[in-house]
Amino acid sequence: APVTIVAMIYIFIFSRFLLRENTDQMIDKHSIIENSRLNLENIETKKYSVCMIVINNSDLIGKQLKNTGLTDFPGTDLYNVKEAKFFDEDNELEVINEDYVLDEDHVLREGDVIYFEGEIDSIQELFNVDGLCPANMQLGKVQGGRLDRTILEVVISPIHPMVGKSSHEYNFSKIYNAAILAIYRQGEKINELLEYTPVRAGDILLIETTTKFLENHKNDRNFTLVNPVSYTSVTPRRISFSLFVVVGLLVIVIILNIFGVIDLLPGALVISCIYVLMGAITWKAALQSIQADTLIIIAAAFALANVLETCSETSAADLVANGLIKIFNPLGGFGILLGLYISTALLCSVISNAATVTIMYAIAQNLVGQHDLNINQVMFTLMLAASCSFSTPISYQTNIMVFNAGHYTIMDFLKFGVPLTLITMIFTVTLCYYIY
Repeated sequence: APVTIVAMIYIFIFSRFLLRENTDQMIDKHSIIENSRLNLENIETKKYSVCMIVINNSDLIGKQLKNTGLTDFPGTDLYNVKEAKFFDEDNELEVINEDYVLDEDHVLREGDVIYFEGEIDSIQELFNVDGLCPANMQLGKVQGGRLDRTILEVVISPIHPMVGKSSHEYNFSKIYNAAILAIYRQGEKINELLEYTPVRAGDILLIETTTKFLENHKNDRNFTLVNPVSYTSVTPRRISFSLFVVVGLLVIVIILNIFGVIDLLPGALVISCIYVLMGAITWKAALQSIQADTLIIIAAAFALANVLETCSETSAADLVANGLIKIFNPLGGFGILLGLYISTALLCSVISNAATVTIMYAIAQNLVGQHDLNINQVMFTLMLAASCSFSTPISYQTNIMVFNAGHYTIMDFLKFGVPLTLITMIFTVTLCYYIY
């Protein structure tokens, strides 16, 4: 704990001075801000119109509108309620009461269409309200699993053939495999069902579709902008048999691992393959979650460790460690521990900490008894030295992960890591020598 506290203080104080800022990310961030600067006022006031329908068996049925919490739903304005009717033969929805005047005492019924206006974040929260769903029957025609779904903002170009037509008339869902969730029209409130609302040039549509839409239409001249909003779906998540299979397999592997029947790694690989085959996760998503460069570096580090271990008889690692220990021998027990720490930290700079402990363990055992050193003093020094090497990216797996994610260089590790390693060394050796 004392070593951890000292290390955290060092990181908090000196990280801003010794670690460089990621210039690439800074450039991207400033570019986004600069490109968006002129549109900030419009973004702040951009409110979409959305229609939500009260579904069958909804808890909202029979409640007065004012008692549902919808009239003051955060970030939205409820501006209309209309009665609608389903036509089962066509699976279509039609408003049958156009002259309704908004009344907070209105008792909600199944099929009531509620019109909201709100910013995009609030609209997305509205999609999560139990008992409501978007009043667009085309949503059920969108093909693709939940994992492939995405919500996009698209701006209709003046040359789009759908201009002047509704999405229902244009057959938007069949052509684009997408459904309109909300429309922004320069502050104008939409009072029709969205799938029957004629589209105008410049309308911003919030649509649910699949990730293929972004790939196929990001440069489509019919859309002046295609912007991802979130990789999710507004369709309700249902508890299915596959969900029980996914959770059940994971529990089984963990239980088998606890009882020593199977190792966790091969078990995890097997159930991962099963998840892909049953469609719980796509191959693309699975491959994107693997950092190949990180795995290669880790594998190479273990290969180097194996070489050093097999060549230990030729003093590849022992020569360096024993030489440093001899240098510090005149300083007594404190010096021996200091030499052990330095030897371990140096080896940790080029091989993994597990391999370092394997190599240094035999040497550490021989130090017990010299200058009255006990087993606790030596082993705690070895343990902490192998875990507190911060001077290179390959000394520990998490160092490699940070190295890649933060776009750091070897020099960044040397500038920041060497002083941190020296600080932890001083505190570790002092505490181990005088406490244990």
